Amino acid sequence: SDCSSFDRLFADFCLIYEKSWKGSESSNAFIEHVSREALSDNKLVLAILYVGEQPAAGQLWFIQGANASIFKLAYDPLFKKQSVGSLLSEEISRNVITHRKVDYIDFGMGNEAYKKDWMSYHQLRNTYLLFNTEHWKGKLAWVRYYILPQIKSLIYSGIRKINNES
Repeated sequence: SDCSSFDRLFADFCLIYEKSWKGSESSNAFIEHVSREALSDNKLVLAILYVGEQPAAGQLWFIQGANASIFKLAYDPLFKKQSVGSLLSEEISRNVITHRKVDYIDFGMGNEAYKKDWMSYHQLRNTYLLFNTEHWKGKLAWVRYYILPQIKSLIYSGIRKINNES
């Protein structure tokens, strides 16, 4: 939450993220801009865990009132066996609960296994995709996100049915 160290910490976060299983972002500039805005409102937690001088894990969290949302997290695979991501999550959680008086931590979308170790409950989150089918780009997106998954599902259910009958 210190403005003077943001540039170095954000650069280290980007370095970790690129080395991680997630790869590089399409727009670090956008993420940096959003993070700087949150920092100016005291709503950002940007934390890096270092092993020696080497950045090993990094996380970006946003704070809104008594709620914290984990926005991005990653670790350098070189340090996977040391559980650097879990260690950093524990420290940030302790910090935001104690000093920021957070009583709810949102781990975001997805059902990654590590989340089950941290959460006491989960909520179903629905996503809606809307398409402007009056425009060719909207029609193309509709086919990609709505029609193709249905065709894929039909094909796989047909294959399973054939396999179960044999």
